[in-house]
Amino acid sequence: MAKQKWEEEAKDRFLQFRREKYAEEWVVLGEDVVVDPATNRNFDYQLSLGARRIALELFRLVNDEEELARDKVWSEVVHLLERELAQRSLKGYLLNTPPYFKVSKVKRNEFVKELANRIEKVIEANPDVDEITFDGFSLKNIKGLERIACGAIGEGGAINPAGIVLSALEEKLPDKNSQLGVAGHERVIVVVNWAYLVGTDDVVEATSQLNFDRFPNIDKVYFEVAQSDFQLVFDRSLFAAFGAGGSAPNADLNDKLGAFDATRLSQLLKTHIVGGMAAVRAAIVWRMSQILDTHAGKLEVVLPYACLLPSGEYDRSAFFHFYKIAAKHMKSASSLLGPALKQALRRESQYLGSNVHESIWDFDRQRLLALKDLLDCGRVDDFLDCVEIVLRCRKRIFNFPAEGIRGLLSEIQSERAQKLKEQLDSGG
Repeated sequence: MAKQKWEEEAKDRFLQFRREKYAEEWVVLGEDVVVDPATNRNFDYQLSLGARRIALELFRLVNDEEELARDKVWSEVVHLLERELAQRSLKGYLLNTPPYFKVSKVKRNEFVKELANRIEKVIEANPDVDEITFDGFSLKNIKGLERIACGAIGEGGAINPAGIVLSALEEKLPDKNSQLGVAGHERVIVVVNWAYLVGTDDVVEATSQLNFDRFPNIDKVYFEVAQSDFQLVFDRSLFAAFGAGGSAPNADLNDKLGAFDATRLSQLLKTHIVGGMAAVRAAIVWRMSQILDTHAGKLEVVLPYACLLPSGEYDRSAFFHFYKIAAKHMKSASSLLGPALKQALRRESQYLGSNVHESIWDFDRQRLLALKDLLDCGRVDDFLDCVEIVLRCRKRIFNFPAEGIRGLLSEIQSERAQKLKEQLDSGG
């Protein structure tokens, strides 16, 4: 059977990615390569580089052409709407929209302007309302947000992109695992993203919740978040350490995550957690967080590697999971986590300094709890260093916990703490 156009194009982009990223000139040896003659089960492409072989299997993250068309229209309308609202200097809200718009391309600009007019009037009429609902839309006031950002609401509530990915992977991977039942090859899956609401973080979250011991024929999974932007989200050579020896005390969790050997894992972490691809870094720290929840005795082995994360570049998803670790384990390991927390906040501050149009979506409770525990452990200087860093970029942190930080500063009787409290009260 002839390959579909999208398959050929995705394969060519993947070959180009390997060429540019690794200076590797892979060539195609075969298509629809049969692994089981009895059922004619096959994988999409056999690739060759000298004696090396890749068995490549592709699938699209979209259910059907109708869904794809709906998502594409939603994405285009939202892009136009966000630009129109920005031109009107409207900001400070998260706009949740219906999951799709029934509007033709020729009427799209007119539709967007009319919708922007409606939004502007609703905001003007409700200046002090925290959440406004109208005509199937909702506006949530987000202090410090320098624009109006858009999301989507489905029939059952807010759309969960990670849930969309997890559902697709649970459906597809058993068959893909069978199709890749071939020896002597690196077995690779490329997920081609045609779902406009899904990003790399969503795929990381989904793959992190899968136990790949169930799919022994899958060695690597790449996610093409946008055309030619490939992110490695699973690498068996790295995550094998999560499935060797020992088991979680909770049988259901062990089935979900696989067993764990901290010693083997520690040998692999340093390079990946500091300088690895963003998706892999996030997946590692997420799993470390889960491991530390169920293997308290592994804290001394795992935690030093978790504390290496802020030595690398800022990544929202990976750092979120680091803050969860810091909040839970600060009291038992403040000498490690205190300096690491300070470095993490510094990395965030540097990120905001070099990305002038970006903001941090939420100063979540994990950060504040970690700061409180740091102070409770008597590490006052580290705590004040962290607060100084946070205050520098407070105007670009949503849900900034002014009252919480003010209360903690009030516990410290020092000139430096008083100055920081005054800075906080002045809004500086």
